[in-house]
Amino acid sequence: MTVYNRLVPALATAVVLLLAVASSASALPDISLTLVGATYPVHMSVTALTIKTRLTNVVKENLAGEGVLVIVFLNELGHLGTYEALFTNVTDKAGTKCFSEENAKQDPSGEVLTKGTWHLVYTSLSGSTQGLQLGVLALASPVEVICGVEVIKVKGDELGSVQTLEGTETTEYDSGTGVLLGDDEGSPNIKVFYNEAGASVKAKLEVNFGSGFKEGVEELGEPTTSTTPEGRMVVITSR
Repeated sequence: MTVYNRLVPALATAVVLLLAVASSASALPDISLTLVGATYPVHMSVTALTIKTRLTNVVKENLAGEGVLVIVFLNELGHLGTYEALFTNVTDKAGTKCFSEENAKQDPSGEVLTKGTWHLVYTSLSGSTQGLQLGVLALASPVEVICGVEVIKVKGDELGSVQTLEGTETTEYDSGTGVLLGDDEGSPNIKVFYNEAGASVKAKLEVNFGSGFKEGVEELGEPTTSTTPEGRMVVITSR
């Protein structure tokens, strides 16, 4: 499973030009530290051991789990970083426990470790019906999940909404709450972000249960909140 503390830092590097256009001028949403003397890297973590998770595609093939541990890193001023997400108690429809192929020797049965890069993006622009909205684009490194004799392959990227980053460029944050949900048809709730030119780009997660790659979605059963250590504060500029 993709998309979200035995996690280790640093992942595959993938750079995508992201955007935000508040008026006619384009700008990137940057995350910066506010405390004097504070240094990078900054990390935020989530430990939600009872949250329900699901990976499904448009033909309703799926894996289900319970519990997720996530750690995200911001190594410098900017709008992108890296993440790792460990999904626990993962099973297929038959109840077979699953594990990620890359970490087969380390991960106990039922644990799926995924890695990737994350990017702060705009999913809606000023002047649109919803106004300016922030989201997080997660670009997952390809992963194989083994469930008995079945091998499920996952690749692509997915968008999540951000619920608690409203405010201005001077608003300080020490945590953020994100939502990663889809519909009953295996399609994500949020599909589009905007590039630097102001053009919409569709994010697409693809899952192959053996019949070819099909559009899919990683879902977390409820909003999850990540926090910075020791009360570190950040601001989001260029918005």
